[in-house]
Amino acid sequence: MDIGQVVLNILYMPSTFKELGNVSMIDLIKQSGYVEMHDQISKRMIKDALQLHKECINDWIIYSEDQRSDKKWYIKDGNPGKYIVGYFAIKGERFELPEFENVVDACAEFIMKEIEILRSYCR
Repeated sequence: MDIGQVVLNILYMPSTFKELGNVSMIDLIKQSGYVEMHDQISKRMIKDALQLHKECINDWIIYSEDQRSDKKWYIKDGNPGKYIVGYFAIKGERFELPEFENVVDACAEFIMKEIEILRSYCR
């Protein structure tokens, strides 16, 4: 599979998940090609693709907001015009990265964190 197609598959995972309704995000990460090519995909590639497909950003934010489990990464609004990527640990503990100046950078960071967790379930 072409690396550019893998990146696009990743970007559209939340919308595909919502559209199909009968697949898991683990199924989609497997189908995306990321599991086999993870070492060739960088945050920069995700960021560059998000610049061209900004419609995917809101889908990833909604996906993050819909998560209802411990030990999950999330993305949310921070101070005005800034964004936060953080991690919910067990027992309500949180870890947050420094605020991001723009949503594209924050979303690329969140996507990379999330797809690595999903990949870990495929081993």
